[in-house]
Amino acid sequence: MQTGREEGVTSLSGDVLAFFGMLLFCLYFVISKKARTEIDSVPYQLWLTIFALLPVAIAALSFGEGLSPPTGEEWLPVLIISLIPGTGHLLQNFAHGHVSLVLMGLINLLAVAIVPLYAWWLLEEKPGLVQLIGIGIVIGTLAMVVSRPTRQLTGIG
Repeated sequence: MQTGREEGVTSLSGDVLAFFGMLLFCLYFVISKKARTEIDSVPYQLWLTIFALLPVAIAALSFGEGLSPPTGEEWLPVLIISLIPGTGHLLQNFAHGHVSLVLMGLINLLAVAIVPLYAWWLLEEKPGLVQLIGIGIVIGTLAMVVSRPTRQLTGIG
């Protein structure tokens, strides 16, 4: 974890939240993989969204946000935020039924490295030097892992 510098804003509470977010995401992945052996992706996504309502509502209220529905022009960003990431999660949960958990993890590691580049492009949030080095390390390491022969990865043969 890095302390606050000119390259970005950091805080201990943010680091702690990020750590617990990582643990919860890992748990979500394992549960999703297991659930997809018993339920199709669309019903799973529906139930997942319903069950996520309670913790999200608690988090929103604890940060002083209201739970009132959007009005007028506020609906467009809500729909965009719902459809684009929602479709991504649906496709991800569909994939859990067809590929290994390891492959899903590798794909998500790549996404984590690419997202700051999108933020730079779309939001003009220039990544700092440490972030760029981290992105390079993650992408380079993933390239080494996925380019290895299968026999070398599994130890078979």
